Amino acid sequence: MEFIVGSSIVKTGTKTQFLILILLGAFIYNFWEDVAISALQIYAISGHPHSKRLLGEYYAAKAREANIKATDYFQQALDGYKIKLPGTPVEHRMWIEFLIGTQYECGKGVEPDLEEARVWYQRSIKSGLPSGKTMFDQITAALIRASLNKHSNNSQNTTKK
Repeated sequence: MEFIVGSSIVKTGTKTQFLILILLGAFIYNFWEDVAISALQIYAISGHPHSKRLLGEYYAAKAREANIKATDYFQQALDGYKIKLPGTPVEHRMWIEFLIGTQYECGKGVEPDLEEARVWYQRSIKSGLPSGKTMFDQITAALIRASLNKHSNNSQNTTKK
């Protein structure tokens, strides 16, 4: 199967990884960014999890509106790795889980939600990512502080009445 992207012809088939490496190189060095993104989108539409992960990383670097796409692509990549490529190295999944945690922590593409961020950081820990533990601990501490502050404020309000 062939696709025309700009003035290039993109072929699918056995050389998928080679094409993705070339496109990633073009993306990293800002050569033909539109061509690289278009080709990755073609592969993502066909269900290719690596392309979805790369698109997620690309959109994560963009403004808030683009982060909605990033979170969606990260979720799709995780689903794709589980369903289409169950033998995918855990390293791919653990970083995506960490990045989704960051999206929820910072409110990038989703409403900020520290509880949800904590869940995703915990998943990255279970997948073996050491920095997930650091973020999990920080979020847990922030949630405890917020709970204590809320409890303290409620106590002060009832005492004043």
